[in-house]
Amino acid sequence: FLLSLVAIALTIILGRVFCGWVCPLGTLNNLMGSFTKKHLRVIPVAWQRFKYFLLIFILVSSLFTLQFVGIMDPLSLLIRSFSVSLYPFFNYSVRIIFDTLYAVNPLGLSSFSEPAYDFLKKTVLSFEQPVFRQGVFIGMLFLMILGLNLLERRFWCKYLCPLGALLGLLSHYSLLKR
Repeated sequence: FLLSLVAIALTIILGRVFCGWVCPLGTLNNLMGSFTKKHLRVIPVAWQRFKYFLLIFILVSSLFTLQFVGIMDPLSLLIRSFSVSLYPFFNYSVRIIFDTLYAVNPLGLSSFSEPAYDFLKKTVLSFEQPVFRQGVFIGMLFLMILGLNLLERRFWCKYLCPLGALLGLLSHYSLLKR
């Protein structure tokens, strides 16, 4: 709670510093948006109000103990996407590659691959293959959010991010402007 107060105080003083400098989902959106060559305005400007309606919906639903903020918060969305869908996919892919190298052993590569695989098992890979029931859904949602940047740069930040909407409201009266 104290860190959120610090973020709010910095937003009021400096403007939307969180969105521009801290948010990791914003960084990924900027990275994905850099793959588009032309910047065509496909989405009407009026859609920028949608994130404010989404913020109101999330706040009202929280009053009725419906926790949609866990789905739409950029930090929890990113961490959940990595831990529930991307990490199990990475874990499974690495295990398949090293198991195939061990079984086929082309050109005697298993003598080199086994120490690397042992190191990965001790440091990065999980003891058992993680499987989550919502992994595919969350992974598709994450890929869709990143893919929307090909349609419009920073699509999530401009049209959907409720945290950005809240910080935008708080930074309206900031001491420093862009």
